[in-house]
Amino acid sequence: AFMVPTDITLMLIRLEPRAAQIPDTFGNSPLHTAVLNQLHLEIIASLVEAFPGGISATDSQGQSPLYYAVERAKLETDLTKSPKTFWMAQKDMQDHENNNSASQLEKEHVRSVEWQEEQVDRWAVVHWLLLASATHPQTSLSVGGKKPMLVDALVSAAPPAVVSLLIG
Repeated sequence: AFMVPTDITLMLIRLEPRAAQIPDTFGNSPLHTAVLNQLHLEIIASLVEAFPGGISATDSQGQSPLYYAVERAKLETDLTKSPKTFWMAQKDMQDHENNNSASQLEKEHVRSVEWQEEQVDRWAVVHWLLLASATHPQTSLSVGGKKPMLVDALVSAAPPAVVSLLIG
């Protein structure tokens, strides 16, 4: 990712919101570029506000910003470090009388909560784009394709809020 001053970028979007509609030579809208380069969520939100149609805009490869956000989240997800239960609550520690067992359970619980919080962060742009598309009826966002995004989200242990938005 490259460094872009958030405050200056936000000011430019406010000064010339129509620029959010202009693709580059590769067919990437500014929203594509913001997602691909992992720019601050506030910039992504401002680009959507300036041009809601950017959510469903496709680049020269036929991909939307949401597609790239899902691909990024999948890439950053390391399932080898995930808890056994992904998003289910851990067993109650009072069920174990042995202190060593309770201590181990507590450590597992902490690791599970940390992983879940990191996973929510990894999928934040996907979550936000899905919410934004739901509030902008003029966008016709497709979450299907050769392999529906729902399948990718489930296989990559996306947060429940993302999965529920993909289900509809």
